[in-house]
Amino acid sequence: NYAKATVQAKVRIEEPDEHLRVDGAAQVQFLSQDPREAPAASQTRPTIWIPTAAVQTEAGETIVYVVVDSKAKRTPIRTGRNQSGQVEVLQGLSDGQTIVAKIPEAMKDGQRVR
Repeated sequence: NYAKATVQAKVRIEEPDEHLRVDGAAQVQFLSQDPREAPAASQTRPTIWIPTAAVQTEAGETIVYVVVDSKAKRTPIRTGRNQSGQVEVLQGLSDGQTIVAKIPEAMKDGQRVR
C-alpha cells in the first residue's frame, strides 16, 4: 500500500507461543548478511557505530574528536565496516563516550564545544 507505506507479507512461525496474536503488525529489518553465517553472539563483542561525518582522516590517520570536560580531544581510531552513513569503530573509542558528530573544518584539538 503506497499511501500507508506498507507491504503485506505472509510469515510462518515455526515454534509459536501463547503470546502470538493473529493479524498483528510487525517491523521488518532486512539483513545484509545471513544470520546463520554470522559468528555466534557469544563469540562477538559489542560494536560501536558512529556517523561517517564524525570521522576525519589527517596525515593517513583516522580520527574523531571526543568531548572531555567541554573540550574536543583529538582521538585516533581504527575503523571497520562502513554502512548506511555509519562507520564501525574497532579501536580507540569506548561505549558511552561523547563525540563531535559532525566535525567543522576549523576544529582543533582542545577547542571548546557546547
